[in-house]
Amino acid sequence: MATAGGAEAVGMERELGKFGVGYRMDAVRWEGEGRGVGLEGYFEWIVHKGDDRNVSAVYVDGRKVV
Repeated sequence: MATAGGAEAVGMERELGKFGVGYRMDAVRWEGEGRGVGLEGYFEWIVHKGDDRNVSAVYVDGRKVV
């Protein structure tokens, strides 16, 4: 659930859908050569060239697991 609308649709708007204290979060941190080419270029790099070797951290429910 990346959006407030999605969280509301499943009745979890008090837990998901926003960045803030008390909200749950899953995230992946990427490192790689796509940095410094703008946000659009970075996402393009992740889609076309990124793989598991570029993952520097994984967070599940707000806790770092990798």
